Amino acid sequence: MDTISRTQQRYDHRLKELVRTTGNVQLAVQTGFPRSTAYGWLTSSNKDFVSLDIHDTAVTDLQREVVLLRYPAKPKFGIRAASPNEI
Repeated sequence: MDTISRTQQRYDHRLKELVRTTGNVQLAVQTGFPRSTAYGWLTSSNKDFVSLDIHDTAVTDLQREVVLLRYPAKPKFGIRAASPNEI
């Protein structure tokens, strides 16, 4: 028997949070979201998400940050000879 799979809808986390904090389902319904979906947002647990404001960051800055995160600088230790002025 063939089963038809349906792609799960994804909604903006900011709208979900607005409905959760206010408890007002009409905010979602007025913008065209199903009432049952908005009620589901009220009863479901709040899942963690990450949101970054990187829209105004230059591409080169983002690439530099990626490199720094992937390859952190290793501390360099060594023996340095003291100059005559330091003795």
